[in-house]
Amino acid sequence: MKNFFILCACLIALPATIFAQDHVAKFYPTALLNRNVEFGYEYLMAGNSTLNFTAALKIPSNVSSIVTAQFDEQPATITQLESKATGFKLGAEYRFYPGDYSPEGFYIGPYLNFNRNAISFDNLGVNEDIVDAKGAITHFGGGAIMGYQWILGDVFTLDWTFFGIGVNNYGLGLDIEPVEGEIDLEGLASDITTEFEDFPILGDRIESEVQGDKVRTKTGFLFVHFRTRLALGYSF
Repeated sequence: MKNFFILCACLIALPATIFAQDHVAKFYPTALLNRNVEFGYEYLMAGNSTLNFTAALKIPSNVSSIVTAQFDEQPATITQLESKATGFKLGAEYRFYPGDYSPEGFYIGPYLNFNRNAISFDNLGVNEDIVDAKGAITHFGGGAIMGYQWILGDVFTLDWTFFGIGVNNYGLGLDIEPVEGEIDLEGLASDITTEFEDFPILGDRIESEVQGDKVRTKTGFLFVHFRTRLALGYSF
C-alpha cells in the first residue's frame, strides 16, 4: 500500500516536471512606469527556441507631458485645458537560447510590436477659437532584443530584457471640430500647421486640411526605439 501511494505521487508530479518549463505566464511591472498594465506568455518550441507574446492596456491618463509641454512653449495662441489618452499594445518575440536549456539563460531574437493610443483634447484654444480634437497615435515596428531569464525554485521566473533596438513607424491623426459657433476652418487649418512647425520631429511633417465641418490633421515619421524591461513569471 505504501508503494502504491508513492507511485501515485510520482505520477501526479511527473506531468508537472515534464511540462514545468513549456509555458510561462508573465507580468511586466516596468510597464507601469508608462501607465500600462502588461502581461505576457512564453511558449517553448522545439530545441532552444521560444515564442513570447505580450499584450497591454493603457491606464486612462492625460496625454504625455512630453507633448503637452510643447503647448507651454508656444505663444499664447494655443492653450491646452484637458487631455486624455487610452489604448493598447501587442507584441511578439522569437527567442533563441544559445545555452543548453530553454527558456533559461541568455537569449537573443527579433520582435514585432503594434501600439494604438486614442487621444483627445477638450476645449483646446487656437488663437480665439475653442475646439475639440480627437484622434489616435499608432505605431508599428520591429527590431532585435537580448536578455536573460532566470528560473527560480523550478516554477518562478525573472526575465530581464536588458537591451533592445528597433525602428517604429508612427502615425498621428486628429479630427478638430469647433466647440460652438462658426469659425474659419481654412484659417484654423493654416494656424495649426503654423503653430506646430517648431514641434520636435513632427513640425515639418504635419498636414492639415478641411474635411466637411472639421479640420483633419495628420503626420507620420520613423523613429529609432530602444527598450529594456523586466518581467515576473510563473512556469507551468
